[in-house]
Amino acid sequence: MISGRLLAASAVVMALLWLPAAVFASVTGKISGTVVNKQTGEPIVGASVRVVGTSLGTKTDADGEYFIINVPGGKYEITVTGVGYESMTQKEVRVLVDLTTPVSFHLNQETVELDKEVVVTAETPIIQKDLTSSRVIFTADRLKTLPNIVTVKSVLTNYPGVVVDRDQDLHIRGGRAGQVTYYFDGFSIQDPFVATSGMHIIPSALEELSLTSGGYTAEYGEALSGVVSAVTRDGGADYHGGVKTYQGYTHPYNVQTGDWGRLKFQGNRALAFNLSGPVPGLERKKYAFFSAGEYLHDPTSLPHNGLASYTGTMKLSMQPLSALKLKTNLTYYDASGQVYDHRDVNGRSYDFNLDGLPSFKKKAYLFGVTGNYHFNENMVLTSSINRFYTRTKSAPGPLFDLYWDQWPGYSVDSNGVYNGTIQDDNYAGNRDFTDPLQAVGFTVGSDFNPTYRFREAQYDAFVLSLLAQVNKVHQLKSGFEVRRNSI
Repeated sequence: MISGRLLAASAVVMALLWLPAAVFASVTGKISGTVVNKQTGEPIVGASVRVVGTSLGTKTDADGEYFIINVPGGKYEITVTGVGYESMTQKEVRVLVDLTTPVSFHLNQETVELDKEVVVTAETPIIQKDLTSSRVIFTADRLKTLPNIVTVKSVLTNYPGVVVDRDQDLHIRGGRAGQVTYYFDGFSIQDPFVATSGMHIIPSALEELSLTSGGYTAEYGEALSGVVSAVTRDGGADYHGGVKTYQGYTHPYNVQTGDWGRLKFQGNRALAFNLSGPVPGLERKKYAFFSAGEYLHDPTSLPHNGLASYTGTMKLSMQPLSALKLKTNLTYYDASGQVYDHRDVNGRSYDFNLDGLPSFKKKAYLFGVTGNYHFNENMVLTSSINRFYTRTKSAPGPLFDLYWDQWPGYSVDSNGVYNGTIQDDNYAGNRDFTDPLQAVGFTVGSDFNPTYRFREAQYDAFVLSLLAQVNKVHQLKSGFEVRRNSI
């Protein structure tokens, strides 16, 4: 007789198989391996394998093989026990998103004390056998050792073929700007106007950062030249935290005299923190949090140039039922700054009129909830909802809070149509050549760069996906996403 749970699972599978490929990113990986008798090499049947600190676990089959799916990316301890065998734990097991981590055990068959345990340190394989795409992975251990890590882009430029241009656009293998897709904790954070990341990601808060530059699976149907996926750490049963700060020195440049100043206490400065652990007052193993924040100030060596930003993220993990796990993500980003440009599109320079150059403000937030329901050890149903919002505004500093039809010089013709008279002297054909500065292309007085930009985008999404381990070597993933954009 077929159970109701099996019927429900079968219906979900059939429905998902008929749906088109989804556009969502995974944040979990898989562990698999064998457990054998160290003396004879024979498989050990029914040995218990579990991921320490989680509810994930399984038993070995008739061939001594096992697999554990839907394991969040990170570093774990894997313990195996079997009747008549000593227990063994492998530490420092790194689980990579979308990939399989092999972990095998060789147990001694002997009479041992109940509290005796063998502990070994796992070794990362030199070749990831199931990696079929062009992909580079930066784990938390590696991110800690990289110098001058300010943004995700500064991390990725350590990989050959990745370039950041003067406009801070990312190019992969010669691809154009805007051809890279960005995911944060499995949610898209793409600004649809310019097809770049719509918010800042704190590098020191990441468990894994990956760049896929070829061989995409169906999950990444929007990608053209690359996929950047960032995954934050999860909280655990113990408290962990850290603080990171740095301060840069630089030679400021005076654009009016063309001279470099003396070395000053200037340049990149940042303060970042992270804190994780169990939620106070709740069961330690079922409710955990991870939080991180960052203040970043980069004035650069040029005048009227740089930014100051604040970023905060909070992640909450809950397991109200043994088969159900929920995660929430809330991230907020706020930035403001100025942009120096020696010559605008009309060939005019603002070196003697820095206030006429544009200032900018950016705001963005991400809120998402993800639920994983384990039908059994071989099948997991994942559902998520999220909202992402991003806004960018750019305008001359003194006129920043005015819409451009209120700027000095705005006028319309007899039909009420704008006739393009804002700051006519910004245009090459209207220079006052009796003024020495204007004669060589410099603006003066109250002139300003007549450029106003404002863009705002928001999307709400619902994702449903199914992960099923069909047998020892075949895994099925299917799902769909419904997304509503407002731009």
